[in-house]
This record gives sequence, C-alpha cells and structure tokens, in this order.
Amino acid sequence: MYIECHDCLSLFTLVNLLEMSVAALYRPWNMYERLFLYGLVGFAAEVCFTATWEAVEHGNRKLIGVTSMYIFFVYGLSILLMEKLYLNLKDIIPLPLRAAIYVFVCYCWEFSTGLFLKRWDACPWDYESYFHYHFMGLITFEYIPVWYLSSLVCERFLIRYALQSAWLATEEKRQA
Repeated sequence: MYIECHDCLSLFTLVNLLEMSVAALYRPWNMYERLFLYGLVGFAAEVCFTATWEAVEHGNRKLIGVTSMYIFFVYGLSILLMEKLYLNLKDIIPLPLRAAIYVFVCYCWEFSTGLFLKRWDACPWDYESYFHYHFMGLITFEYIPVWYLSSLVCERFLIRYALQSAWLATEEKRQA
C-alpha cells in the first residue's frame, strides 16, 4: 500500500491547520505577566531564605521570614534581565558559563539597586555586619554559590516555564 502525493499534502495541510487553530486558542504571557511571576517568586524565595537563615543561625524554629516590598521589583527586574540573557545566549554559551554570567549580572544588579536605595536610606540589606567579603555592605562574595545555584534553577525551571506559559484566549480574540 502506498499513499499518493496529494494525500500527503492534504494530511500535512490538515495537521498544519489543526496546529494553527490550537495556537489561536492560547496567548503567551506578556512581559508584564512574566515580571509579576518573577517578582512573586523572588519575594517568596527571599522570605523562605530569611526564615531558613534565622533557623540555622539563631535556632528560631518558628520559621518567620521577612523582606521588603522593594525586593519584588529587585528580583522581578533581575530575573527579567536574566530571561533576556537566556534567550540571547542559550544557543552559543553552555549552561555552566551562562550561570557564571548570571551571577555577575546579579551582583551588578544587587549593587546598583542597593546603592540607589541606600541613597534614601531604604536599602533592606546590609552585609557589612554579617560577612567578611562584602563590598560597601551591598554585595557579599560568600553568596556566590547561592547565586550560582539559584541562577541555574531560575533558568532551568522558572524562566522556561514562564516563556512556555499561556492564557486561554477569549472568545473575541479567537474570532479575530
């Protein structure tokens, strides 16, 4: 048994039309929606980190974590920047090196946002009293392994998930 050429073309056209109609049902998340997700995840991660820190450092079993509202924007914009780097570097630079680049970018971002917030006495972090290898209390090099691991998790899971996420399109958008 064989399939004639015009049958293959019809089958291909049918599959193509089906893919297009399914794609029309969904709208990918826009930049602001991804920024919101990134900010929420960063905010939650910061609260979990500070709760864990308090438990390990001071034996506080209540697991009370705290952060500042500024952290939402610090993390949200930082991860959005990582997303742009990921999209531009994923095909040309291997993951371990990309993670090192992300760490460098995170440190630059943490320093610059910390310096900006410190100007108005609003910087929620100060590493000066806790760490030996800090710069102006705004960044600490003891966190390099934490930032490296976080950037790997961020790219492999959070950014990829956000880029693949979509909303079901409304009826008006489907008819357009």
